[in-house]
Amino acid sequence: MKTAVLVCILVLCAMSAQATPFYFHDGFNTPTNYFSVHAGTMIGDLGYGIGPWTVGGYGVDWQTSSWWTPEEGNGSLDLNALNAGSVYTTLSGLTIGDTYNLTFWLAGNTHGAPTMKTVNVAVGDLNQNYSFDVTGHSNTSMGWTEISTSFMALSTDEVLTFTSLSLNSAFGPAIDDVTVWGQNEGRVPEPASFVLAGAGLLGLALLRRRRA
Repeated sequence: MKTAVLVCILVLCAMSAQATPFYFHDGFNTPTNYFSVHAGTMIGDLGYGIGPWTVGGYGVDWQTSSWWTPEEGNGSLDLNALNAGSVYTTLSGLTIGDTYNLTFWLAGNTHGAPTMKTVNVAVGDLNQNYSFDVTGHSNTSMGWTEISTSFMALSTDEVLTFTSLSLNSAFGPAIDDVTVWGQNEGRVPEPASFVLAGAGLLGLALLRRRRA
């Protein structure tokens, strides 16, 4: 009985030595039709289940697959409605000082200027601009490009924001398939975990030897 309890304690200690798993994903899917979403609106409140994104700036256009081809699913966002807009959501449960991966897919509305669409991405210690050239692309050939980066959490709750920098235009950068996950997500236990478990097992062996 004591041996089983000790083994359980070792397992729990090894687990606690690993980083807390974290995973977030949203693809702006399941729209029934194209429409503009104004600033201050939480898209999830519309009942289509595409995530807890709140709209800022001059609003965004929620595009369906009947308008242009999304990177995945049947929806994506044009970050400009009548002018530059933004979307943001809070990532909760992060570990301060840990590094997290962020990927998203970038394209642009091809129906008007500017040719170069630019979005600012801000979360944690990340504040970076990314641009996409729509030259040669169309609704059926969007040229979606995966953007992969990382950030360090400065607090347990971080706001992830995508802001269009394509000003004075109704044709902005397009985003789709946003994913955030911890760098240790899905990996084997950290070396510290093995050291901790090994020390415990050594203690268990010595205990058995004393009893013998």
